[in-house]
Amino acid sequence: MGVQQVRLPSGAVGLSGAGYEPYGDLDIEGRPPTAEQLRPVRELLTAVSLCNDAGLRPPGERSDVWTAVGDPMEAALLAAAAKAGCPDPAELRRTHPRTGEAPFDSLRKRMTTLHRNHPHLPQRGT
Repeated sequence: MGVQQVRLPSGAVGLSGAGYEPYGDLDIEGRPPTAEQLRPVRELLTAVSLCNDAGLRPPGERSDVWTAVGDPMEAALLAAAAKAGCPDPAELRRTHPRTGEAPFDSLRKRMTTLHRNHPHLPQRGT
């Protein structure tokens, strides 16, 4: 499974690469995106990384390719975030800890998570 395109109000961004491999190129109408065009893609995929419980396992003992740990769709989204140059998910979880969650619900058709945006601010009740 892999993300081949990210759609934004400004248009579609294509992603190359195989499977869960976190390497690939981005393009807009066949051209590399400018820094200005890349900014909203990174913002979206950074948010996707925070609202994500999956992981990516590099090639090694169990497989000769990158594999999903957890939900395959969530892992594909993490690979897309890596291709876009988003921060490492482990670092994001450290700097923006999850403070709440509404699990995926088939009626809502989404999962929601809450995160501290400024980890240096005191937590409520401390």
